[in-house]
Amino acid sequence: MKKVNRRGSPFWALTAALTAAVALAACGGTSSSSNSAGSSSSSGSSGAASVASSSGNLKGAPIVIQDDSDTSGLASISAVIAQFSVGEKAAAAYLNAHGGVGGRPIKLILCDTAFDAGSTTSCANQLVANKAIANIGLSELWGENGLPIIARAGIVSMNAPVNAQDGTNPDSFPLGGGSFSEFPAQVKYFAKYKGLKSAVVLEDDDPAGHLAYTVLQGIASPLGVKLQGVFVKPGQPDVTPFIAKATTAHPDYIITAASGAEGISWYEALAQQSWPPSKVINQGAAVDQESFLSKLPASAIDGAYFTYEFTSFDDTSNPDVATYRAAMKQYAPNPGLAEFYQWGFANVMTIANIAKKSGASTFDAAKLKSFMQTVNGFPVYMGGTLSHTGTAPATPQILNPNVQIIQYKSGTLTGVSNGFYNPFAS
Repeated sequence: MKKVNRRGSPFWALTAALTAAVALAACGGTSSSSNSAGSSSSSGSSGAASVASSSGNLKGAPIVIQDDSDTSGLASISAVIAQFSVGEKAAAAYLNAHGGVGGRPIKLILCDTAFDAGSTTSCANQLVANKAIANIGLSELWGENGLPIIARAGIVSMNAPVNAQDGTNPDSFPLGGGSFSEFPAQVKYFAKYKGLKSAVVLEDDDPAGHLAYTVLQGIASPLGVKLQGVFVKPGQPDVTPFIAKATTAHPDYIITAASGAEGISWYEALAQQSWPPSKVINQGAAVDQESFLSKLPASAIDGAYFTYEFTSFDDTSNPDVATYRAAMKQYAPNPGLAEFYQWGFANVMTIANIAKKSGASTFDAAKLKSFMQTVNGFPVYMGGTLSHTGTAPATPQILNPNVQIIQYKSGTLTGVSNGFYNPFAS
């Protein structure tokens, strides 16, 4: 768990937890304090958070939400994780500028869990003291060190799922499935709708890469899909021999989790081997326009597929996405062209919509927990739906296992799966 993965995606950590699921069948900039959002910044790796008062003319009691994320401690991955708070602050600012939630402002508190057990515990204690109604963000050690503390106080966790507890603890309710959903979708959707019968899994030659291959193989085998693993040695200056091994196997698709600088080199090498991008499947955490997609020539990326937690940020015909893009432009300011920006924004907006549904004037931690314990069919902002039906047996707390299959074409990400796809529903 303590290894920093060069691929730029924190979801590699899910593979350990996904082993249980197999047995039963998982770069943006840092943020700054924003008074308009009623937020506070963390005090750094200590994990302590300071609280800023809510802004504007809203007079109701604040609805306090705390982001607990590894915004330090994971090198370049922390910069990606920080995208959560950028989206969250934009959502809080948007809501507070439009009357809050029934006249109640959103107060967003940021606490840096720093990929450290002690800091994570400190943030959890701060969350309880701050009387927050929920935890949001992405902290890889939250399940062991933070979740039990807030659960004892009756507060739910919505940590993006990166460990077993996020998918199984009865007080955990992540708004998306991450690799718990994306791994099964990569195999099941493409086997059912895109003719996938064989694939090369292109991964780093390290324990996480080999475990990811094992997990994917466990999903593929019952479907009769044949997988071959090709593992690239870390720090390899020339990846051509590894890419050649992948392409000369002549699979239907190549499945990978490459992003950032490493992903760029892999995709370019695939293009040099004349491998079509339309035969590459990647995860949503790789979808980052600034640091990845825009850095590749069309010959290397045009047509590539991704499993994705939300409606594409390019689909502004969707009213949620249109609001998101406008709010990010006005309050971030940042175009928000990455999955984790969307996830952060969706965290705050979905909680606000739950508050409106539950009765904003009396909405508190207990009401949020009660809602999440019984929800059936409630929409995640820009995402699928929260329901206690259609979940995976091994991860019953992931109430929204739905993903979209999106394709990057001519500089735009387009949904190709006719809405959201639940890999556990069929």
